[in-house]
Amino acid sequence: MEQTKVKRQPIIFNEHGYNHELKQYSHKKALEGLILNDFSKIGIKKVDFKNNILETFYLKIAEIHEKNNSLKLSGKKLCGLLDIDDSSIKNHSAQYEKFRDFVKPKKDTFTLFAETDKELYRLDYAKRLIEVLNELKEHRQVHWNVMIQAFNGVIKLNGISQYIVNPNFVKY
Repeated sequence: MEQTKVKRQPIIFNEHGYNHELKQYSHKKALEGLILNDFSKIGIKKVDFKNNILETFYLKIAEIHEKNNSLKLSGKKLCGLLDIDDSSIKNHSAQYEKFRDFVKPKKDTFTLFAETDKELYRLDYAKRLIEVLNELKEHRQVHWNVMIQAFNGVIKLNGISQYIVNPNFVKY
C-alpha cells in the first residue's frame, strides 16, 4: 500500500547549533576579507581560498619580483630580503585553516521534521494538547511540573517554561 506524501512539518529547530555554525561561518568570511586585504597590499585582487593561502602568497611575491630575482629565491626569502611584512598573512592563514571547511549552514539541517502520516498525526496531537494546556492555564492554576509529569513523553518544556512538542514522541 502506498503512503501518501504529505508536506513535512517542522517539529523542532536547533537554534543553538545553527547559531554556532553561523558564527563559525561568519568568522571564516571575516578571515577571508582580512586575507584578501593582505593580498591586495601586493596588488592581487582575487584569492582562491581552496589553495594553501601562505604558499599562494609567497608564489605571488616571487611572481611579482621575478624580473629582479636572478637567484630564483623563494617568495618567503624575498619577503625577508625586501622587508615585506608577512606576519599578518601568516597569522590570518593559520587562523583560516581552523575554519576552512565551514560552509554556510542551512536551517533545514538543524530542523527535525515530521514526514510520515504517523509522525504528522503525532505532531498534530501534541500541538493540540499544548493548546488545551495553555487554555487551561487561563482557568485553573496548575503548576507546569504537574502537566509535564502527566503528559511525560508527549510534551516537554523549553528553556522559558513553555510547553513544546517532544520530538521523541513524534519520531519514535
